[in-house]
Amino acid sequence: LELRTPLLLPPASEAAVIRAEQKALDAQRQAAEWNLDAAKKERLPKLTGFGDFGVFGASPTQNLSTYQIGARLTVPLWTSGRLDAQIAKARLAVEQAQTARRREDLRIEQEIAAAREEYRATQATIERLTAQLNAARETVELTKLRVEAGLATATDSTTAQAIVAETEESLIRTRYGQQVA
Repeated sequence: LELRTPLLLPPASEAAVIRAEQKALDAQRQAAEWNLDAAKKERLPKLTGFGDFGVFGASPTQNLSTYQIGARLTVPLWTSGRLDAQIAKARLAVEQAQTARRREDLRIEQEIAAAREEYRATQATIERLTAQLNAARETVELTKLRVEAGLATATDSTTAQAIVAETEESLIRTRYGQQVA
């Protein structure tokens, strides 16, 4: 089994492009900005048109066609503060969306920093376990020589091999943790 050294984590600006949470917050901010624009445009005059066609009469042969066409111009002169309140509410929604986006950016940066520190810590642990594994393998060889010379028992050899197996298992778990980080 050969594990490759993983690539370092991207900066937070790249992570923001990747994450769905950031895209959702951007969409919320965009919607809040559109609502603010709509609230501001409520102050503008409105021109509406209308039309109607119908018939009037006592019988189908005596009906007269009726037409009605018109236009209406509405100018909001006084709205008792309703438009100001809508604009203030829309501005607040935009600010809340921007704050949520900044909070999410900071959370992502914190996650990335924690992952980098965890990666560095596991790298140091891997180096320590590799040295420990080499020492355990050397102990196994020395124990074999001592068993052959009659200075140690088979139990000592088994204990040394168990230490090698435990160290290898710890090294594998640490490498897995590094890949997760």
